[in-house]
Amino acid sequence: MLAGAPSAIDLASELRLVHIVDSLDWGGAERLLVTLAEYLEPAEARLTIVELNDSRELEAPYTRELDRLEIPIFRFPGRRLISPGRIRDLAAWLSSQRFDLVHTHLAYANTIGLVCARRGGLPTVASLHASARDTRHPWRQLLEDWSLRRCADRIVAVAESVAEANRARYAPVPVVTIPNVVAVSARPEFGHRVEMRRKLGIGSSATVIVAVGRLAAIKAYPDLFAAQRLISQQHPDAQLLVVGDGELREELRSQVATAVPTGGIRLLGARDDVADILDAADVFVSSSRSEGMPLAVLEAMAAGLPVVATTTGDLPQLIGPECGALVAPGSPEAIAAAVVRLLDDPERRRQAGQAARRRVAANARPREWVEKLLALYADVLSDAH
Repeated sequence: MLAGAPSAIDLASELRLVHIVDSLDWGGAERLLVTLAEYLEPAEARLTIVELNDSRELEAPYTRELDRLEIPIFRFPGRRLISPGRIRDLAAWLSSQRFDLVHTHLAYANTIGLVCARRGGLPTVASLHASARDTRHPWRQLLEDWSLRRCADRIVAVAESVAEANRARYAPVPVVTIPNVVAVSARPEFGHRVEMRRKLGIGSSATVIVAVGRLAAIKAYPDLFAAQRLISQQHPDAQLLVVGDGELREELRSQVATAVPTGGIRLLGARDDVADILDAADVFVSSSRSEGMPLAVLEAMAAGLPVVATTTGDLPQLIGPECGALVAPGSPEAIAAAVVRLLDDPERRRQAGQAARRRVAANARPREWVEKLLALYADVLSDAH
């Protein structure tokens, strides 16, 4: 912070803040906006959300949660990324609302949201939620790169691995790391686990492995399916539940039909009861080829589940050996072996889940995360003045 600049609290007490996101559909970035709304004190800032699509048609839970928290949501849908009408309308609206700072999330918001904010002379912060590049849409990635370099005052990386992958690319824009967080709530009663298993049609003796995330190539679900085939050879009653939706839905459904003849894999789709499903599970698995600081893993650890994950992003710093196991990406055999070791030893599984929960409770505190964001906003605003 510049010498003599106002403190974060001084600035935040007058702050009118708008966060722009691609949609309020399922995802970690979207969930973080709810966390911000829950832990941001009204006296610190007035929060507004802008959504570039319209998630009301998708029945995502985040809109309902933000409505419950009385956070205003404005929508500027468009048929394509570069939609002149949407850019004109969003830029005019941002200027008319007299916001103090704009914070953007995900590719569309990091592109047109930053450009519209810059046109209105507004200070800007952008978040990067993953290290991976968008190789499926290279022109879209180039546009986002240009906007981040030209229009962002600061870039927030949700993990140090994300920051390291992008600092040189977006120089001279400062890239700062503010890791993702989740709240650690009280554990439900044991009867809740029994009832949730009943609803899912899972027997009391079955072991449940769960994975949560977008049905996208980067999540490497075929590796997980191959691992489940190996796991079922030693634990025939083991079931793999996959929670999420995405562009690979139909392809993965076809793979599931042949992956495990006994039907040990179930694609549950997008759900608004993920916490309940985690409570019914025994082990959480992430088979991703690339990650930053995935909220799904944090939520599983907060739920007291041992985690088997790949050595991508900041996961090696997050998951100690006492919390589960780390394996190399692209190795179904290693995933299966790590899961089987946990399934073979219920006491080890219990201790690993407890250690995972303690680790998240000690290191991922939502209120501290909000304070770091406010301090960053204060720096940006002091530079602007």
